[in-house]
Amino acid sequence: MIKLNHPYRCRHCGKSYVIIKGHGFNSYLPVELINNDEMNDLEFDKNKHKSHLLNCPKLQAQWESVKQMIAEQERKKDKIFMEGWLR
Repeated sequence: MIKLNHPYRCRHCGKSYVIIKGHGFNSYLPVELINNDEMNDLEFDKNKHKSHLLNCPKLQAQWESVKQMIAEQERKKDKIFMEGWLR
């Protein structure tokens, strides 16, 4: 399971990052940890965040499939939430 706003270490280059929601539908971005405040952010802000994809071509190459996995997880969580709420 891939968690949003959870610190990860890139297995390609070793830098720390968190995954936060982007601006679009099913948009998720790995953001480099600079001062650890990034873990509390809900959405990407180009003035504050630095995308890890710009610095790690290997992660960038596989990011589309990772993003699809995250989107599927989020859909499942939303579905479970709605089923519980409708009961």
